[in-house]
Amino acid sequence: MNKTRALLILIGLALLGFFAYGYSFFTRIQTIPTPQNVVKTSSHRTLKSVNASYLEADTLFLNRDYSEAIKKYNKALDDVTSLNAEIFIKYQIAGATLNLGDRVKAAQLFKDIVDNPKYTDDDPTVKKAKAAAIGMMIRVFYQTSEKAVSDIIFSGKPFEDFAKEAGGNIDDTILHLAEYASSLSSPPEVIIEARIADLYAIKVYNLKKKGNLSEDEKKKVEQYENMVKEKIAFINTLYDNAQNYYQYSKEQSLPIVLRLKGAAVGSLTAVGDGDASLGNPEEIFQQALAVAQPPWTRTMTSLDYAVFLAAAYGQERRDDIDSLLQDFYNPPTGSEYAPETLLVNERDNPTHKTSAFRIIASASPKFKALLAKFGWKF
Repeated sequence: MNKTRALLILIGLALLGFFAYGYSFFTRIQTIPTPQNVVKTSSHRTLKSVNASYLEADTLFLNRDYSEAIKKYNKALDDVTSLNAEIFIKYQIAGATLNLGDRVKAAQLFKDIVDNPKYTDDDPTVKKAKAAAIGMMIRVFYQTSEKAVSDIIFSGKPFEDFAKEAGGNIDDTILHLAEYASSLSSPPEVIIEARIADLYAIKVYNLKKKGNLSEDEKKKVEQYENMVKEKIAFINTLYDNAQNYYQYSKEQSLPIVLRLKGAAVGSLTAVGDGDASLGNPEEIFQQALAVAQPPWTRTMTSLDYAVFLAAAYGQERRDDIDSLLQDFYNPPTGSEYAPETLLVNERDNPTHKTSAFRIIASASPKFKALLAKFGWKF
């Protein structure tokens, strides 16, 4: 063997040893059992590998056979030994119930996860599950503004106190609830932070549109704007990592996170408080719509996009607004969500969406006629 060849072999062996050590070191670093890594353990992946009933239920859920999925999920509960796995399966049952259209029962099932004394608050994974369940409760309510749902959510301590603190304002009550959920887990659920950003941005919009602000109101505007920017910065840092969603539910949550981010930035932009660092609302909404999502999620994304266009541009963007609202004009069949239900409930149990619908109506005669059809008065 000549000297050159021998030298090359020695160099190759040295490099191999170096990369082997580097891989070993990196692997050890990645698997150090820190509290965050404990939170990121996926019951979903584990259950699919060890629980045959759960695997069947998951397949049925993905195929939108929610009734059969619930049966299999309940059967899967018989074989779990982990508290976290039990909570996750109950979370899936609540989600399947929601997709069947029974929002009241779904809200109760999510609430049971939060209220169950068996699920102690000292486990970080349980805390994350409770925060995610609260996020779903909020989502269930805002889908249709159903009073029976809000009555369930705000029963018992500390939830009834949130309503008292808000003086009966449902959006402020929801904001208190979202902030409570944010405090439960570290880091907070990304979707909860997006919800908080949206609700504070609506406060800014309402105050700025009112005009003639007092000094106290000006301070509030500044405070709320700073909160929106803080939450948006948090979202931008964490939204693209599946580990920052409960049980890796990024696929389900991402379009909603982007929608709420777009709505928050859009509210500020529509009253001249847009900040280039926060992004362009239209680009954010288009990013949200480009993500794979169920039809009812897409409907809500399109709705919030239409609200922004109406608030920022009025009748100038009427055609784009009407295009986005096709699911309201021609409700899709076979969807788990009926847009007209929201129009009826919002008429009788108003949230911030009441103002949003009126903003759209001011820019779109077609949407105004649709609201009138459902008994709205102008």
